[in-house]
Order: sequence, then structure tokens, then C-alpha cells
Amino acid sequence: MQVMNAEHRSHILLRGPVGRWQSALGTAAGLTGDRIEFHDGGRGVLHSWSPAFGQEALPFEWRMQAPGHLLVRQIYDDGDHEVEAWTALELEFRERASDIGAQMVLAEKGAEGFWLMLDPLAWVGPPQ
Repeated sequence: MQVMNAEHRSHILLRGPVGRWQSALGTAAGLTGDRIEFHDGGRGVLHSWSPAFGQEALPFEWRMQAPGHLLVRQIYDDGDHEVEAWTALELEFRERASDIGAQMVLAEKGAEGFWLMLDPLAWVGPPQ
């Protein structure tokens, strides 16, 4: 996992969380959790996995509404033309302790997790 400096955090709050992130679960993230990829151009994929439920991938769209304010919505590929409403998230960085030490995480302001995830996100690296 890569370390993110203050300048990078500021850029993310201004321009969006482009890159790869995973649940900030410490070593437990190897067994269960979420990985989310934000790609340039406003698309992304949320990957979830657990021993009980297996793997799932949810495509989504995203855009920045204002600095620190992200809009996201799922994309459905089931042939139904119904479009999900945008969900507004106010972003914040905060320090969180885990079994691998303290790390800076991205979360929704006033919430423990991030969007559909119960946990905040730890930076993994740039998009692949």
C-alpha cells in the first residue's frame, strides 16, 4: 500500500478520488472487504469479496459536485433502462488505527464507512 501526502489528499478532495482503494481493515482485508477503482472520465468498479458470499463487481459512475463533495451512482447492465439517482457524499480524510498501524483513510464525513462500504478506504495506488 502506498502512502499519501497532504498535497495528494488535497488534490483528491478537489478533483476526485481517481485511483485504487481498499477497505481499511488492516490484515483482515486479505480475507474479506472491498476494493474500489475510480477511473478518469467518471467511471469505476466496486469489487466486494468474502468467504461466505464470494466475489461481486458493481460498476458505477462518479463526478465531483464541489471540492470534497462526490456524487456516485450504480450502473445496471441488466437491460432495464432505469437509472439510479445520484448519491451525494461529503468526503474527509482521518487517521485510523488498525493491526498494521495508523493510516490515513478516506471516509464519508460523519460516517464510519464510505458509500456502500461499512469501512473507510485506504489508498492502494493509481488506476491500473
